Amino acid sequence: MTTFGLIFVAVFAWAPGGAAAYAWAPTQTGSWALQASAQDSLGPRNICAPSRRSLLVSFGLGQLAFCRPATAFDNRQPGIELFPSLNGVPYGTKTAVPSGVGVETAQLRGCPSTEGTARPVPNCFSSTVPKPTGSDQFYYVAPFAYAGKDAAQAMKELVAVAMVYTPGQAKIDAGGWKIVKQTDRYLYIQFESGGIGYIDDMEFMLDDAKQLVLLRSASRTGFLDFSVNAKRVNWFAAALAARGGWTTRPITPDDHPDYFNQNGNE
Repeated sequence: MTTFGLIFVAVFAWAPGGAAAYAWAPTQTGSWALQASAQDSLGPRNICAPSRRSLLVSFGLGQLAFCRPATAFDNRQPGIELFPSLNGVPYGTKTAVPSGVGVETAQLRGCPSTEGTARPVPNCFSSTVPKPTGSDQFYYVAPFAYAGKDAAQAMKELVAVAMVYTPGQAKIDAGGWKIVKQTDRYLYIQFESGGIGYIDDMEFMLDDAKQLVLLRSASRTGFLDFSVNAKRVNWFAAALAARGGWTTRPITPDDHPDYFNQNGNE
């Protein structure tokens, strides 16, 4: 072990639940990681894979050199390597696909509720959640509507748009994306963040009788998404609208003030 390996650097950081002390410590895999002390009410954590909500203070990003990297999707931005484990808890592509996602059913699932409440977490949008009657649409996203084309053409254009999605657009999804499942009426894509490797799931379901495309975009991990899902939905909305024959509505602070108040509007 090198001399540096014997040095424990303690830092203090804010995290949900209060201030915590962090120090370098060996992991079970033999690598080194900056971990939370017992003072942290959330328990030990490896900040190579912090939650999106945590703001951890360290000396630059030097600690990432001690994490064990994994590979992002093949179309990731150059130089992106991910760190998908949190003290043995998998992140990235190793996280389980949520129940009901990736399965072609009559309709897409809604958004998970926060613990102990009926309120969805602010990291999910779905066309199948009940449409609010008030001015705040919360986690409802309007379906995309198409005209002058049949379902086969609509799906062809949807896939064509997905195929030119640029990892890193609007500073999101730098880890790339992958079409996981495609049928004549259903499209399922996984997106991966850069640096840590959070996976977000996006689904589209055609309702040709109404000439609508239901959609859902949601994070698997964490509470806030820092507007990532809104940016992704808005990219698809704009790309389809630009092709003609599509009517889409972006997610905006005017329609979703609660979401943007929590996540910010970068």
